[in-house]
Amino acid sequence: LGGAISAGTSGTVSLDPYTYGRDVSIGTSPTAGTLGLTPAELGTITANWLQIGNYSYQSGNLTVTGALTASDVHVPNLQLAGRNITTGDLGVTGSLYLYSYGGDITTSNLNASYVNIDSYYNSVGGITTGTITATNGVDLYAYGPVRPGTITAGGTVYLQSNYAGVTVPSITTTGGSVSVYSYDDLTIANPITSANSIYLEARKPGGLLTVSAPLSGNSSGYYYYDAVRLRADEMVLALV
Repeated sequence: LGGAISAGTSGTVSLDPYTYGRDVSIGTSPTAGTLGLTPAELGTITANWLQIGNYSYQSGNLTVTGALTASDVHVPNLQLAGRNITTGDLGVTGSLYLYSYGGDITTSNLNASYVNIDSYYNSVGGITTGTITATNGVDLYAYGPVRPGTITAGGTVYLQSNYAGVTVPSITTTGGSVSVYSYDDLTIANPITSANSIYLEARKPGGLLTVSAPLSGNSSGYYYYDAVRLRADEMVLALV
């Protein structure tokens, strides 16, 4: 990509391999045999959204080597899609979406207005991130385990695993609620501070919810105006 590509301030630019299963490699030295893209090439694009990769059962893997930030990507909103997604630090001024079809998503630190990460169609496919900083909300959903780093947000934080567990980090949100849904035992070993409600649920029959760190919620949130609501068949409340 040598010339400027413009979709205006409201359009979308999509970059996607033609061959099914072909990997995408983003970095200063892209891997041979992939759809290779450098940060300098991505910097030639002007749009509202930049979408890279394909979200289907025939997707290849997507890898970002090194950091990819707003100084590299001159679009506010970025979507990355593939089977297994592995990245360094990612940062944009708008929304950041990562979508895996049947694989794992592993990232370093994330910084955006809104962070949405989904891993579907594989009961062991999960999400692992570094720290997440979002001026608005954070939404992580996976069939497999969900393991985020420390989360600081200005809006709602939502963490869910459909068939495995959620590792709950330290969470602070100044403008929304915190909801965690785990299909395994759920342990709260790091503090959670929410401007609205805190809702924690261990959805496994016979599941154990253990709280050993402070929870600070506000009754102006959801769930029947409970400041904190806990749901599990068994509980150990060491410190609330």
